[in-house]
Amino acid sequence: MGEKGFTLVEALVVFSLLGLGLLFFVQNSLLAIRLHDRGRRMSEALLLAQERLELLEAGGWEKAVQDCTPDGAARYRSETVVRGARYLLLLEKAAASRSLEYFTVTCFWAGPDGLFSRESSLSLCSARSVLL
Repeated sequence: MGEKGFTLVEALVVFSLLGLGLLFFVQNSLLAIRLHDRGRRMSEALLLAQERLELLEAGGWEKAVQDCTPDGAARYRSETVVRGARYLLLLEKAAASRSLEYFTVTCFWAGPDGLFSRESSLSLCSARSVLL
């Protein structure tokens, strides 16, 4: 009874706790990687949408949609790949009033399944005065 050392039960408890700690560490690391990837894609989408809005404001609707495919009456689409990630830009023009034009640029990024969804998108809106 007076021997020094660990019993089998004590060793099992220690290894179980170490295993759980390692499991939580790996799980949190994977979550951090996914969140980092989502943030990177969201930042890239925001940059793409901002560039398109700046092109709209500087050169007008015709210049902004010249490399796009028509997708409805006042809606155009453009798909691009940046650093291995696919992005879809939708440009919409809304007739608001005689003195204002409204533009919306929505940028979607493909999820892990390769599909575009509303959960993976952001929209920027702009209004521009029209000289009569």
